[in-house]
Amino acid sequence: MLTKFNILNFTSKYQLFCNFKNPIEPRYGSRYTYPMQPSSSHRIALTALVLIGMTCTTQADVQYLPLQNDEKAIRCAAVDTAHGIGYFGVAGAEFSYALEGLRGKIVKVDLASFKRSGQISLKSGENPVTTATLDHSGHYGYFGVYGDPNKDIPGSVVKVRLSDGAWLGAMPLGKREYGVGSAVLSTDKGTSFFGTLYGSVIGMRLSDLTVTSSLGLQKKDNAFRCSAIDPQGVFGYFGTATGGILKISMNDLMPVGDMTLLRTDNGFQSVLMDSTGRFAYFATDESPARLFQINLRDFRQGQTLTLDPGENGIAAAFWKPGTTHALLVTRDTPRLPYRDRDAVHVDCLAPAPPSRGRKIQCGLLDSARAALVLGIQTPEGAKLMRLPLKEDF
Repeated sequence: MLTKFNILNFTSKYQLFCNFKNPIEPRYGSRYTYPMQPSSSHRIALTALVLIGMTCTTQADVQYLPLQNDEKAIRCAAVDTAHGIGYFGVAGAEFSYALEGLRGKIVKVDLASFKRSGQISLKSGENPVTTATLDHSGHYGYFGVYGDPNKDIPGSVVKVRLSDGAWLGAMPLGKREYGVGSAVLSTDKGTSFFGTLYGSVIGMRLSDLTVTSSLGLQKKDNAFRCSAIDPQGVFGYFGTATGGILKISMNDLMPVGDMTLLRTDNGFQSVLMDSTGRFAYFATDESPARLFQINLRDFRQGQTLTLDPGENGIAAAFWKPGTTHALLVTRDTPRLPYRDRDAVHVDCLAPAPPSRGRKIQCGLLDSARAALVLGIQTPEGAKLMRLPLKEDF
């Protein structure tokens, strides 16, 4: 039984962020101590033993990188960890569908200096860029372009060489295949599976942009927004914008199970798969957001947690590589949870965006520098925000 209760108080200098993920099999069992004497927080008891972990980041630690005037929205992000480069798909308008004459753009950011290092422009009409996938070598990027069902413009996948931004080709997903909303790589990294606005999943071989398989559900309420594949590469799990989860056999791209957990337009936006493939965690875009644990062994719903008022819409979720720590990012402010098998570390301090009207749209985890880089929408325009994580991360 999940419970939430107050145990501490924080000074008004900081804003508390609280969130959680359920335990997975541990790789270590750390214990933390902190010199700070905080004043209000929450903890979530999942086991008999609950310890508190904390990260503190002041406003002075946060960096902002404004984008150009014609870069209105940040739709997706991907990280090349080996080369320390972040790639952010940006749009020239906040409009959801393709606009004639506009070029989709990918902004390159050097993560060590947090400075813009270049940009990649797609061809006219290839906009907006909504998903970003990099190959294992970091040499090529594959960017999903949304398309427009109102103008019968199908979604497509564009391949570029990352070193010089060369456009190498584009593959339309097919007739009436609109709205690339999710992308996930196969375990062998040779194929990417794209989820679309009207409930299709399309498998594409990345080496030559060849469609190898497809699944069309022909249900208008099945817009896929997030996806994950188990570590063995046997099954994929696709979350919809209306709160459904589809289980698919990746061998032949056939559905083998489905469940409906919500009936809302603010369904699933993010998902995490644990390293063992035992659980997946689907996070909603609701206000406040909810978190659903799915036991993948029997494809049944596990525990559910409703976040506090004001913790609205989980825009991104990450594992810290090599650990059992997970992080969530809500649309209004980042909430950073920490946990291991015996303890759930959920208390974090981080600066709220300094003015109202700011929404987090996407992000990436820069594990080499222990920082989150988040794409935010502000009244002043689109910006990137670098949020460092302290040593206890």
